[in-house]
Amino acid sequence: MQAENKPAMAVKNLSFAYGKNKVLRDVSFDIKEGDITTIMGANGCGKTTLLKMVNALVMPDEGSVFVQGRATSELDPVELRRSVGYAIQGSVLFPHLTVEQN
Repeated sequence: MQAENKPAMAVKNLSFAYGKNKVLRDVSFDIKEGDITTIMGANGCGKTTLLKMVNALVMPDEGSVFVQGRATSELDPVELRRSVGYAIQGSVLFPHLTVEQN
């Protein structure tokens, strides 16, 4: 019997609010090793907050983020940030490179 493969990253039931403004409500998804994933949405919908949670810059009010099967709340934040890469939108991208190259 083959062992079940865990996703490279899993977001489970994340919720977060800035005061009374709830920006994330029960967000869940898995990302497989090697996948390229895009997070899209309107301004203020929680994209940046979600990415900050992946790198433990912001902790969720509810739910968990798992990287390689381990909860980010249990990992050393510096080591976590060294192991997860992402490219944010806007002027910090290199205009001469594709999205994948950035």
